[in-house]
Parts: sequence; structure tokens; C-alpha cells
Amino acid sequence: KYDRKNMVAMPNVTFAVYRDGEFLGNFKTDQFGEILLTNVEPGTYRAFEVDTGDEGYILDTTPQEVELHAGDGIKELMFFNDMKPGLKLIKVDSDDPSKVIPNAVFEIKSVEGTYGPQEFRTDENGEIDLSMLPPAGSYVVTEKSCDGYIIDEAQRIIELKPNEDAQFVFTNHVKPSLQLIKLSSDGSRLAGVTFRIARIEDGSHYLDRTTTSNGEILISDLEPGVYSVRELSSVQDHIPDDTEHHVELFPGQTSTITLTNDKRPNLYIHKTDADTGEPIEHTVYLVKGADGHSIAEVETDGNGVAVVENLLPGVVEIIEKSVPEPYLLAEESQMVTLLPNRDRDVYFQNYKRPTIEIIKENSITHDRIENVPFQVWYASNNTATGEYNDLGVFYTDEEGRIVLSDPDLSLRDGWFRVKELEPAPGFALADPDTQEAFIAAGEGPRTPDGKTLPMSVKAGDHILFSKWSGTEVKIDGEPHLIIKEGDILAIVER
Repeated sequence: KYDRKNMVAMPNVTFAVYRDGEFLGNFKTDQFGEILLTNVEPGTYRAFEVDTGDEGYILDTTPQEVELHAGDGIKELMFFNDMKPGLKLIKVDSDDPSKVIPNAVFEIKSVEGTYGPQEFRTDENGEIDLSMLPPAGSYVVTEKSCDGYIIDEAQRIIELKPNEDAQFVFTNHVKPSLQLIKLSSDGSRLAGVTFRIARIEDGSHYLDRTTTSNGEILISDLEPGVYSVRELSSVQDHIPDDTEHHVELFPGQTSTITLTNDKRPNLYIHKTDADTGEPIEHTVYLVKGADGHSIAEVETDGNGVAVVENLLPGVVEIIEKSVPEPYLLAEESQMVTLLPNRDRDVYFQNYKRPTIEIIKENSITHDRIENVPFQVWYASNNTATGEYNDLGVFYTDEEGRIVLSDPDLSLRDGWFRVKELEPAPGFALADPDTQEAFIAAGEGPRTPDGKTLPMSVKAGDHILFSKWSGTEVKIDGEPHLIIKEGDILAIVER
């Protein structure tokens, strides 16, 4: 018995031997690969192999016969065995062939249909031993699964031949990965932003992922192709970006897409005393969108500041709803434009309500006169028709004074008329019995160091002023002109 490839004698090979059809027994080759039968009877002898004694060899069951006659001496039967193919299927990484891939599953079946299909899994060395397959045949090899790698869907045909050593190497690309980096407009990483990621080819399947503490999303084991990336929600102080972005993934690569969100603007409303510059707390403001919808209602704090956070860009209107006494409510709202990544400051100044003091005294002794009735009227400081609003009748107190500062009267800067209705006993009506005056809110203009500046004009002065200055009003049918002190060009001395 010989190894056909190397012509080496093969021990421990078992043969069944028959004489004229009678079974004589199983016999094993010795260390020299021989079986010697002596003193046998003449006849027809048949021998065939039943066990190679070594799993590395292919069993050859082809029988051989020899006719023995008396006096023939020794006759030989010579058998040869083929070695099983020394074949391996090896699975490696396409980008790094030194890296083997374990646990890849293959299906193997013979082309003729006499074997399989049978599944095999690569071992820790990325190998499948094919020597156990029936030799001398062609086989179809199909990859079924390979975790983390793109499956090679192509079928391969391999041919196994006795006495041959060979390796079949299969390569796979790592499945691509997608890295998404989310930044704020200042370059810092944004955590907590949620995205929907879908392969465009089969958009019905998607992944919703949220950026980690370092502002990243990393998804591995994806199929190659073009992916849609769309933001579902952002963090509270940033503007959502609903733009659909596309990124293409390639086998064995990590594709990175970096997206940026703009910050929402904050609105700071500052409220101060127009005369002193001191902050005014507890002033309430309504913030509305350009389309009229209410956004927020806020109140100034101890620093005279109200804050509306995380607004969307656009035009907003700020309306003063209420102000603590003794301040006048700001009549005009302010419209401002909010821009991304930029906070906006708005300033309101309020004057204190004017106070009217009426004093009744003896024109000779200047003693104060009590219990004298006066009627008071008010006209707006921007009236065009001169109507007066009756504020009521008031009486001088024991000090001969009337002080009007009650919030219920809603006093504002403007024209006031005061009329003495009847004299005190023993006195005549004042001549004239009616006086008119313009009373401004606040304490007047101030210097940078806080000092009040006195008016530069007084009653009785003759002045020159700009041609188009002032606002014309009528009081009791007589025209009057209200002008700002700054519009006075000169005081004429006479």
C-alpha cells in the first residue's frame, strides 16, 4: 500500500480478503505497508480496502483479484491511496488582509447536487477546513452572513482535486459608518439634538438618533449608499434646522457630516426713570409677533430688566402694559428685529406723573385761604382740537392748598385749566378767576452728573423759534403753539 503522491508505504491500512467468494478476514498492512498471506490454498483471491488508517487519505474501494496456483510462489497486489485535498477557505478584511474574520457563515453544495447544501462557519482564524468534503468535485460557495461586513453576494465555484493543497481566500469590506457632528454657531458641540437618518433607496426604514455629550452620532454596520439626514428637534436655546442633508457612504469608510445650528436670540427689556436713570421694577410688557400673536408677558426685576429667552428670528413688538406708580405708562410700543446668534436690548424710559398744586392766599397778607372750590380740566399734550376733560371740583385744605396726584385722575403731561368757582366769605373772586398752564411729566432735563437743568425761559419772555416747530392746539377757540425748549432760537430782550 503506497501514498500515490509521495510513493511512501502506508501502514495500518485494512483490507478485506476473499477466496473464491469466501471471506477470509480483514488484514492490516505492517510498518512496511505490506500484508503477507502464506500457506494459502489455490484459488481466486479478491482484496479491497476498507479503512485507510489515516483520515488524511481517500478510501479506495476498488477491488483487485489474483489467481493463485500451486507452485506459483508469491504474487503481489499493489494499491495506491490519494491524499485528501489540503484545502481551506479563508476569510479576511479587504482593507487589511492580515485581519481574519471569524464567524462568517458560508453555504457549500456540490455542483452536481450530490452534496449539500451545508452551512459552515469560519473559526477564530477565519478558516473553514474543506478537507472533509467529498473529493474530486466542484462546489458552489455562497456567503450567507458576516457581522460588521458587507456580504459578498457573488457565488464562487471551487474545485477540489486529490493530492492538492490550496487555499481559497474570500475578502470582505467593512460596512461603512456614519459620523454626524453637531455644532453651535460658536463652534461648541451640541448634545441632545435628534436626527432621523434613512437610506434613500429604502426610505421607509430609518434610524432616530440623538447626539451624545460630545455632540456626535456614530452609526456603524450600515449598507453603502446615499443617506438622508434630517433634524427632528434641537436644544431649547437653538433654532431647529429642518433642511434635509444627503451623505454618501462607501464600503470600508466612515463618512462624516458636520451640521451647525444658530442660537435663538434673547430679548432684554430695560426700564428706567427718565429723570434719574434708576431702574424701575414691576413694569409689565407684552411681546407680540409681527402677525399679532402673543409670545410672552414679562415683568422687570429689581434691576429694571425683563428677559424673554430663546425667541425665533423676526420682528416683534414690545408693548408696555402696566407700570408702578407714580410713573406714566409708555404710550408707544417698540418694534425690533431679532437676528440669529445676537441678543437684542430695548430701552424704555418713564416719567413720573405730574403733580398739580393749587394755592389760594390773601393777595395782601399772603395768608392761606381754606375751603375755596376750584374746578380743574385737562387737555392732552398732543390734542389737535383743544377739548378739555373735567377732572372735578376740589377744595383747598386748611393750608389753602389743593394737591392733585391721585392715580385715579390719570394725570399726564399736558394743558390744565383751573377755575375758582366762588370766593371764600369776605373775599372777591380772583381776577382772572381762570388760569391755564402746561405741566410736564418728570422733573425736567438733567446733566450727566444728575443735576436738574432749569428752564431757560419763563412766563412773559419774547422768543424766536424755528418756522416749522411745535404743535398747534386750540384752547377755548384760541390757537396755541406747543414747542420744545430745544426749538427756541433766542430770547428777545425789550
